[in-house]
Amino acid sequence: MIPPAGLYLIDTSAWGRLRQPVVGKRIAAILEEGLAATCVPLDLEDGRSARDFRDAMAVRARRAELMVDLPITSAVATRARDLQLALTSRGHHRAASPVDVLVAAAAAEYSATVLHYDRDFDLLAEVGGPRSEWIAPPGTLA
Repeated sequence: MIPPAGLYLIDTSAWGRLRQPVVGKRIAAILEEGLAATCVPLDLEDGRSARDFRDAMAVRARRAELMVDLPITSAVATRARDLQLALTSRGHHRAASPVDVLVAAAAAEYSATVLHYDRDFDLLAEVGGPRSEWIAPPGTLA
């Protein structure tokens, strides 16, 4: 799979703040440009917020319509394991959740930028993770 250049893998830490004006505006622009991406762990996190089966189906359909799917391949899994080892070498292996490590690995594998509001992606970038971008400066959003 060769995804389009300039993709943003939108982490739940950003997506979950869509109703905040600065976040909504930035994500809307990315969606309009067709540069929004997702992967299975992020789909599962978003699906977990569904109120019922019908809502879960709507969440799934919306994400499939709006975002490029970045498959979790064996190469992504290997990269995730390597990132976790790199975190461990610095004593940070308990900082980033397994989901964050897998999201970072997917972004790195497909040359996407993680759009987030989560310091763990800074740690991951320090050990060879993907490019990452804060949706807003740290500490400015609820």
